[in-house]
Amino acid sequence: QRGMVLGYQGVERLLAVQWAALKQGLDIMLRLTDVPALQGPLRLALRTVRQVQHSHVEHNCRLLLYAFQSATSHETAFLTIKTLVSYLELGWLVEPELLSALPWKETFRKFLLRPPSGQADFALLLVIFQFLQFLLDVCPGQNVWITEALQTKPYTMLQLIVTADSSHVSDEQEMWKSVSLHLLDLCRVCVKQGSTGGWQVMVQLILQCVEVPHSSSSQNFFNLVYLN
Repeated sequence: QRGMVLGYQGVERLLAVQWAALKQGLDIMLRLTDVPALQGPLRLALRTVRQVQHSHVEHNCRLLLYAFQSATSHETAFLTIKTLVSYLELGWLVEPELLSALPWKETFRKFLLRPPSGQADFALLLVIFQFLQFLLDVCPGQNVWITEALQTKPYTMLQLIVTADSSHVSDEQEMWKSVSLHLLDLCRVCVKQGSTGGWQVMVQLILQCVEVPHSSSSQNFFNLVYLN
């Protein structure tokens, strides 16, 4: 019976992975860069180790979050978020509490507290808003720190709802509109998943678009559809 089982290559690999995880611990296995030269009948190939490492959702999400934190260019940040979304699409394979325990707050909160300084920052902020909406769908409960950040004085992000300053976005009004609308979408999801308190400032800012005449009122009028 033993010979018949070990005769199937796929079964051998599976048993080798399970044995290594039980004997060494999965955390150690996920950090392996090589395999022991001397092994028993359940030989663990380096290729198999790499396959386990590359397919482990929680492990790769954590690595990608660290990569995003240390990114030195907008291009790297964009690519990291794109890859992160791909792994989160498989989030249903992971226990929710394991995903929720990842450093989402430590990675993205700072972007909700400081204004973008140029078109590249606005483009990245747009992607971050879209990603956070997706994250809220995969990991409910993240709305707590997102809400806290958005409601932190002086309401830096919420001010984007009415700020279409040319010094920030040059002539790219469509980019600003997209950022503003996705910000409002993010706020809406946070309200739906959490408390309705503390959002009065957002409503006041939207009302300001039509109550106080200024050069960008015509650009801001579209925000009124969110008042309901």
